[in-house]
Amino acid sequence: MRVLLVVLAAALAILARDASPKFGVRAAHSDTNAKRFALGMPPLKPKLRRTRVASAPRAQTSPTPPTQVSCNVLATFLNGTTFGYLSRSFSTNHTYYAFEPSLDNALLVSFSYTDDDYHQISLTTNGPQNQRYPYLGGVLAPESVDNNLGRPTNYAYLAGTTDTPPGSIAVTGPNTYDNSRPMETAIWVYGAVDQSLIPQWVNSANSGYSETPTTHLVYISDEERLVVTGDPLALLTAHPYTASILRFKCVPPVVLV
Repeated sequence: MRVLLVVLAAALAILARDASPKFGVRAAHSDTNAKRFALGMPPLKPKLRRTRVASAPRAQTSPTPPTQVSCNVLATFLNGTTFGYLSRSFSTNHTYYAFEPSLDNALLVSFSYTDDDYHQISLTTNGPQNQRYPYLGGVLAPESVDNNLGRPTNYAYLAGTTDTPPGSIAVTGPNTYDNSRPMETAIWVYGAVDQSLIPQWVNSANSGYSETPTTHLVYISDEERLVVTGDPLALLTAHPYTASILRFKCVPPVVLV
C-alpha cells in the first residue's frame, strides 16, 4: 500500500508539473514595445495587414432571345408524301379544312420560341377573320361529351380562336366556329430540327386520360373536315369515315423578288 501511495504521489506531481504554465519565448519577452525598450530589447516587427481585394463579379449568362418564325403549313401523310398546304379559306362552318396544291392561298402562321420553351405555342394567322380571331386553335365539336380528348366521340375542329393561357384546359371563348364550344389555343409544339408542328391537347386532371394525350391530326375526306383527336382509331371505329392521319410541317414562305 505504501508503495502504491508513493507511485500515485509521483504521478500527481508529474501531472501538476505538466499542467503548470510554460514560459516560452513569448512569455519571457513582453509583447509591448514599451516593455521591450525597458528591458533593452529591440522593438517588435511591424505586422502587415493584407488589403482585402473584392472578388470580381461572376459573369451571368444572358437569356437567349426568342426566335421569331413565320411559315406556311404543309400537310403530309405519315410516310412523308405531300398532302397539300393548309388553306387560309374557311369552310361553311368557319373552320380550317381545305388544302392548296401551291402557296398561292396558303395560310401563314407566326410564332416565337426558345430552346427551353418550344411547346404550348400559340400560332397567329393571316386567316379571313384574323383581326377578331387571330389564332389557329382547336374548338371541341358538339359530339364531344366533355372537354377531354381520348373518348371515341371527342374531337376538335381547327378554327380561328382567341387567346387561352398555355397549359390551360379547354375554356369557352370567342372563336369562328361556335362561341359556346370550349377551345384551346396554345396547343402547338414546334420541332426546330424537322420544323414539325404537332398539336398537344390538355385534358383535365380528373378526366381518366393522360393530361397531355398524344394528339393526332385527322382529315375526314368524306365530309371535308380537319380535326384533332386523342384516338383516331377509336374515332374512325365509332364513325366509319374515310380519313387520313396527317402531319404538319412549318415551311418558310416564298419571298418574291
